[in-house]
Amino acid sequence: MPTAWIDHCRSLPLPGQFLIACLLQFAIYASLAGGVSILYGTLRRLGHGELIDPRPLRPGQIRTEIAWSLLTCLVYAAFTVAGLHLAASATPASWSDGFLRLALILLWYDFLTYWSHRLFHTRPLRGLHAVHHRSIRATPWSVYCIHPLEATVNQLQIILFLLLWPTGVVTLIALQFCIMYGGAIGHSNFDPFGRAPRLARLKALQRFHQRHHSLGRDHFGFAGPHWDIVFGTAGKS
Repeated sequence: MPTAWIDHCRSLPLPGQFLIACLLQFAIYASLAGGVSILYGTLRRLGHGELIDPRPLRPGQIRTEIAWSLLTCLVYAAFTVAGLHLAASATPASWSDGFLRLALILLWYDFLTYWSHRLFHTRPLRGLHAVHHRSIRATPWSVYCIHPLEATVNQLQIILFLLLWPTGVVTLIALQFCIMYGGAIGHSNFDPFGRAPRLARLKALQRFHQRHHSLGRDHFGFAGPHWDIVFGTAGKS
């Protein structure tokens, strides 16, 4: 079924492919940002966990985040169409092959995103990245709230991987879900572990990106602070 559906998409005219890609990106963004918001909001109302940064949101913040994110979805959709044609196949050769390639591309993306994020904090590009840092107290809706140029750089990293290591379309779609889910958790500004001292490592993993939004001068990693530790950008004052 996935193979037939993907082959059908490939046979459509480019505007049709772009429309389907837009719907896919909108669905990924809305379902995961909304899902994490509902889950953590429910936990908070039930008395579990705590906000990391308790300051109130800016007036109209979520509307602004969603507006920029819809523009990002359009950029990502264009690259989804490119990936549809650059991918080696519709589906991986096997489940193990699919998981292996997904793990490889996640590692690739995680490493390059750390460096591109640092690049966007340099003086020439800081103004573009300011779109994202308007959300000092981040929300799951903040993930795609970035300048179109930054969105383009994010997707070029995936295209480069495709050119080096052929990957199936299903794996690429799974990657987009992983990126959005990880981003929604990292931008949630919520610590589900509350004040549990025995879970210090998990708490640090949950809190590292909100620290970046609060201070803006360290913790540039995507999936965790590991590259910050390796390259000396973890917890600088």
